[in-house]
Amino acid sequence: LLTKIAVHCLMPKKHGGLRSSRVFILDAGNCTDVYQFVDFMKQYGLNVKKNLKKIMISRMFTIYQLTHFLKYELPKTVYDYDINILIIPDLLGMFLQEAEMDINEITFLLTEIINNLMKITQEGKVLLITSLSLEIGLPPYVMELGNKIIRCFDKYISIDKNKTNNKFKIAVQQKQDSDYVAIKKYISLSAEDMLTVKAK
Repeated sequence: LLTKIAVHCLMPKKHGGLRSSRVFILDAGNCTDVYQFVDFMKQYGLNVKKNLKKIMISRMFTIYQLTHFLKYELPKTVYDYDINILIIPDLLGMFLQEAEMDINEITFLLTEIINNLMKITQEGKVLLITSLSLEIGLPPYVMELGNKIIRCFDKYISIDKNKTNNKFKIAVQQKQDSDYVAIKKYISLSAEDMLTVKAK
């Protein structure tokens, strides 16, 4: 879904895209499929070679690398390459892999990450998009960290999969004062709906 959003941003403004977009993907969960970009570009009828040049991907392999990059490297990268869309897939994924880390250290690093992300989006015209897997059964502190990340955003989309079929319930939530309210709801979207660009 994040890949589809990234490619859609590259489209002309009259087709719902963002003019002169440059996308930076900070792959914290090692889950970015480059070939999926090509598939979506072909579905949208975009020039693949031209638009792939507008996407940069950087992979981080530890939460320390991720924290360091966000604090010291990302602001320079955003400025040097005129990045206006920042995508971080599965932001909590790397933290969940560090099972032996102290909870206080995880909380400290994640707080650093959140502060740096907020600083980048406030200083420049950067659209920040991330994804979190907050499934039932995760430790309470993980759910708490996930909710802390969500509260940094003006809007978030929750996607719940129905266990009896291949359908998804999607709700778009927008911040109002200190809480969130649903502004749009979609019932019974399928995985195919998310992976396919509808013909215009």
